[in-house]
Amino acid sequence: MVDFPVNCSAKTERFLQSAVVATQSPFSYAGQVQDWGGERWAYTIGVKARGRLFEAFASQTLNKRRPFIFRDPTIANAAHSTITVNGAGQSGNSLITAGWTVVGLVAGDFFSLGTGDQTRLYQLTADVVPSSGAATLDFVPALRTAPEHGAIVEVAAPAVRLRAVSPVITGVEFGLLRFTVEAVEAL
Repeated sequence: MVDFPVNCSAKTERFLQSAVVATQSPFSYAGQVQDWGGERWAYTIGVKARGRLFEAFASQTLNKRRPFIFRDPTIANAAHSTITVNGAGQSGNSLITAGWTVVGLVAGDFFSLGTGDQTRLYQLTADVVPSSGAATLDFVPALRTAPEHGAIVEVAAPAVRLRAVSPVITGVEFGLLRFTVEAVEAL
């Protein structure tokens, strides 16, 4: 698994795509919303680079739609102690954790679970207030697989596994190379 060279990132936009369809009757204007439960992260990453290193990364990884690990520089959190999953078999939108110091996180902060092909990004929907070293995290999207007891919860530099969805074209502007990477979470 290749890491995205984040030192080239100039701008990052992200949103959580949800498999939701809204329809409206043309006769009564009554609306109906169907939520199919699927969610994934979508990113637009702006890149500025000098030299051809990023262009080589784009040609080898992005344009071939190979997955990569992206550590969004806009979502790094303060350093914490080692936080771990406390209990196997957990599912849904909440996770019991251990290893917390006095410092918690706030709604909107990010964390990730897993490594390599299993790297998944989550966003907190409620503040985390540790008590006696334990805390419950409430987040979106829902867990895709149950993490193992003792699995590391990455809060300092959360990561997401992405895959480019369109070709990455090199724009040259007076020796500065510009790229726009459209990517979605590689599930």
